[in-house]
Amino acid sequence: MARRGTMNQSIFQLLGNVVSADFYLCKGNNIALISDNNAYNMKPLVQEALKLRVPNFLTIIDLNNFYVVMIPIDHNQTLIVIPHINTTNIPVNYRDITKFITNIHSLSALAYQLMTHHRNPQWKTHIKKVPTDIQRVSFPTNNEIGTYYANEQLILRAIKDFDFNRFNEALNTPTLTKHMGETFETNNYVRGEKDILIRFVALLIDTVIKSGQVKVEDALKVQDDILGTIEFKKDQPPFTIWMKLLAIECFKRLDQIRSETALSLAEQVALYIQNHVNQKLSLALLAKKFECSDSSLAHLFKEKYNVTVGAYINSHKVDAAKYMLTNSHISISEIAYVLAFNSPSYFMKVFKRTSGMTTTRYRKTHSQ
Repeated sequence: MARRGTMNQSIFQLLGNVVSADFYLCKGNNIALISDNNAYNMKPLVQEALKLRVPNFLTIIDLNNFYVVMIPIDHNQTLIVIPHINTTNIPVNYRDITKFITNIHSLSALAYQLMTHHRNPQWKTHIKKVPTDIQRVSFPTNNEIGTYYANEQLILRAIKDFDFNRFNEALNTPTLTKHMGETFETNNYVRGEKDILIRFVALLIDTVIKSGQVKVEDALKVQDDILGTIEFKKDQPPFTIWMKLLAIECFKRLDQIRSETALSLAEQVALYIQNHVNQKLSLALLAKKFECSDSSLAHLFKEKYNVTVGAYINSHKVDAAKYMLTNSHISISEIAYVLAFNSPSYFMKVFKRTSGMTTTRYRKTHSQ
């Protein structure tokens, strides 16, 4: 048995490097890292996530901007996977959400088979998002981290408001990105510096996309261009200078696009709905977000699109559901959860009313 455990650990060390993830094995109260590429100590995150696991379910927790996947092995063992991605970098497009969930299922099945040498059972899946509390587990607990996090939020709020003076001033303060990047720089780990910059640029882009001021495809084009320069940069300047240069380039390009493609309120709301079909949406919530009255938003939206806000929301959620039904094996209940319906029964009611057929019939008729 000892030999088998050693072989398993060797396999998971290789798998962790291939898929860029940390693997932990929980036996009772003991938590052991079985991969060797962890960028940070994630054991506190694992401990928090284990409190939320659902026995015999494949449990996926969005906790402190990380995904934690808990794979039930037997009554005493749980295999935990933490992909090296920040959840804010997961695209909100429902096609990408579908692909991401499907990939998580596939990786979990592979990990289960490598651990047990048996095919995985047909798990039910439990997905849960926990409000972010950065000080709890994501980073080392010291007084400076709180300041770093607050300063990074100042940068994100400034780019959301497209206030360059505030943005430039915030870039000169100590932040999480600087702290991590300079740590990698000190240890001559260029790959780590690039990964931290990729994360930072993705946060800037994500903030602007969520603000609804720049079209998603335009923002992602800027992101692709900047990430390309990061990846292929051969002679890196000092990390702090490199970070600021990239941030300013990102700001100016997005601000230029925003100025050239200013959207009306109705267009901003429509774009927001399209990009957030996986969230709870309503006329009241949208009016609050865009700081206008329910009645004025309803009038402007109907005037622009000749449809109510509610009907527009349901139409796009149903379109997303159709894609998931056709292109994945995600259950109807999971689709209802992913698309933020109050219940599977309400989702099925809306789907039938909008599409003219039940979810089950649609899947059977259109599955590839």
